[in-house]
Amino acid sequence: MQLTIDELPLTKWQKEKIKRETSLKTVKDFISRIDIGDELIKPFGFGKKRAEKISNTINKFIEEFLA
Repeated sequence: MQLTIDELPLTKWQKEKIKRETSLKTVKDFISRIDIGDELIKPFGFGKKRAEKISNTINKFIEEFLA
């Protein structure tokens, strides 16, 4: 799971914000976090709903990747 943030099905803006304003750099970083929501609300412009939507998108991507 060394896929980078750039390979996730997110908007360019979301990817840039996550890369610049969080410690998340790979899909492995997402998987290893117990509460990913705390990390995803750090970027300016990301609230609880956006963080939840991004988290759901990433979880779906991981499930499809592993299937």
